[in-house]
Amino acid sequence: MSGPAPLGAQWQCSRIWGNVAGSDRWVDQVSPLNGTLVQRVPLIDPAETVEMLDAQHFYKGLDAGSLSRFCSCLYDELHALRPVILETTQLETAFNRRDCAEVVDSCLEYVRGFPDYHASLSPPSSTDLSYSADSQTRRIRQVDVPWGTVAAILPQSAFLYLALSCLLNALVTGNRVILRAPTQSARSAGLLGLAVHRAQPPAGSVSIVMISARAFVEAICKSARPILVHYLGSSARAPDLLSGCFVAGKQVIIDGEGNTWMWVDEDVPIERACDVLTSGAIRYNGQTCTSINGAIIHPKLHAPLKERLAARWSGISTGNPLEADVEIGPLLDESQAEHCLALVAQSGGAILAGGRRDGSLLMPTLVSEPHEDGALVCNGVFGPVMWIAPGTFEDFQALWPRNRYPLCAGILSSSNAREQRMLALPNLARLVINGDPSEEYMYEPWGGYPATGNNTVSQWHRKYLRPVQVDSP
Repeated sequence: MSGPAPLGAQWQCSRIWGNVAGSDRWVDQVSPLNGTLVQRVPLIDPAETVEMLDAQHFYKGLDAGSLSRFCSCLYDELHALRPVILETTQLETAFNRRDCAEVVDSCLEYVRGFPDYHASLSPPSSTDLSYSADSQTRRIRQVDVPWGTVAAILPQSAFLYLALSCLLNALVTGNRVILRAPTQSARSAGLLGLAVHRAQPPAGSVSIVMISARAFVEAICKSARPILVHYLGSSARAPDLLSGCFVAGKQVIIDGEGNTWMWVDEDVPIERACDVLTSGAIRYNGQTCTSINGAIIHPKLHAPLKERLAARWSGISTGNPLEADVEIGPLLDESQAEHCLALVAQSGGAILAGGRRDGSLLMPTLVSEPHEDGALVCNGVFGPVMWIAPGTFEDFQALWPRNRYPLCAGILSSSNAREQRMLALPNLARLVINGDPSEEYMYEPWGGYPATGNNTVSQWHRKYLRPVQVDSP
């Protein structure tokens, strides 16, 4: 097929090293927006998976000129597909019109600007060391080499953006890349695969496939090829993934969940605080790792800000996000909405707004003073829910260690004195000062989630290089 399949039709949209693939069972992609069939796609079968992983293509990476040409072609192809991609994004995510347009246009800008961004990066500094052995002076230096193949297991909440990030950063570092797409992103995966194919990447460098995550990981662990697994998704699956890959001798990076909290000082204007907390909590229906899940508010500001937030949240428009004035659309399914409400119910906090659902549509829910050791506070929530509580800056610091997924922290304050103390928060990966954490720099979104110890905060492409110590005369 030369172009994208019509909505609701069958589409063999997987591509293995440029060739159309998919011979296993067919699965249906259904829209959370209205329950309609978005696409019917086949998964790749076990034989195709083995062939993909064991293919012995040699890929040396993209030089500056090749990178610029590929990104330019890919941008043109994606831009030509923009109306279809935008429609697909709305059907797949149920985000409002503004958020969907922001997602698509950011992806286009990411591709167009990537060569200049990458060229602007300073190489890491490396100090040579010398020592003597057997009356000989030897030198130690560190070099960075690609892993070989990057196998990215992508989530459904931000598929296109994360797929492009993994794709370009893998190619520029000399790795082949396999993008595993979830069923909920099948049509987006097909559109991306079509655009990449038309942009003509180096032979044998890119695969975009539909396969169950479990079957994909099992096949990787059995393969003799050097493969770096990059998993982006629920932290609940991380322990089993880490254990299985370790036993199989495969390296893995985990980008798990994030639980973002903010501290609001007494000197912040109420409307400013209300705007930042609200937009940061409900952007993309509250379904990002940098969504604001909770806020500690200075006791002197807490009561008036609490009243203002309750009024604001009670007036947030919900419903069909295809309508221009709707701010919140449905979550991916009813079980996700029910899980959010269960966390709220178990929190012991008072519900100031929302606290109910209509099918998978969760009304934006504001919770006051939940239990500090409850899952709502400690684990966070993936939906339009936020908790608030009064407390001093010292209270915020004392509570932070209860955050199991401490990706981001934010601070709203006119004082600069607390920045250094905020940087001392354990396992913090990103600190946002007087801004909305859900608004991110597209080339370095959250800085890297350091849960596994091998994915520290760094420029994205450095995740796909491994340091090797060279010891020579």
